[in-house]
Amino acid sequence: MNSEFRRNRTAEEKQGARGGGELSALIARTCEISVGLNREIMRFAAIQLQHDVEFGASLMTCKDPGEVLNAQQKWLSTAFIDYAKEWPKLFQLAMLSEAQQLGPPRNG
Repeated sequence: MNSEFRRNRTAEEKQGARGGGELSALIARTCEISVGLNREIMRFAAIQLQHDVEFGASLMTCKDPGEVLNAQQKWLSTAFIDYAKEWPKLFQLAMLSEAQQLGPPRNG
């Protein structure tokens, strides 16, 4: 009986090792996806920060409130357009990533 228990336990361990490989692959893929998303977010944030710095510098050259208002309107409209273009990219990356994690649909 002891050898039968050992034999069953070894079979379970082998099955767990195979499952562990799948889990490791899933974890690796999840990390890869996270890095890709974070890379895109950081790229966009760096561009936006540069725009913010340029905006601050442009404010320093304004001579009257009208120029300040124009600079603010330009900065705001540019930021709005940039964000409007970026969010669909991030959404698409996230949805593609989730689809890749889930894999093909399973029957039954």
